[in-house]
Amino acid sequence: MTQTAKTGRPADLIETADGLDQIIQELKTVEVKDEKLLSLRESFVLMYGDLGQLFRNTAIAISKQDRQGIKSYLVSLKEANNQDKILVQDINRYCAGK
Repeated sequence: MTQTAKTGRPADLIETADGLDQIIQELKTVEVKDEKLLSLRESFVLMYGDLGQLFRNTAIAISKQDRQGIKSYLVSLKEANNQDKILVQDINRYCAGK
C-alpha cells in the first residue's frame, strides 16, 4: 500500500479494495456456530470493510495529488494494520485454547 502511494498508482489500491470486498463476502458465507468465532469473524468483516474504504480514499487522494490526504490515510492504514495483527493474535489464541 505504501509503495503504491509512492508510485501514484491508485488503480492498484482500488483493486485491493475490491479484493477485500470479495474476502468479506466469502467470510460471511462460512458457517460458524461458536459465539466467540462469530464475534471474531464480524470484527474481521468490519475491519476489512474499513480498510477497503481507506484504500479507496487513499486512491482518490493520490489522484488529486492531495499530499495531506495521502499522509492522513497512510497513518490510518498503519493503524488498521495494527488492528489486523491484534485480531489475528486473538483468533490464534482462541483456537489454540480449544
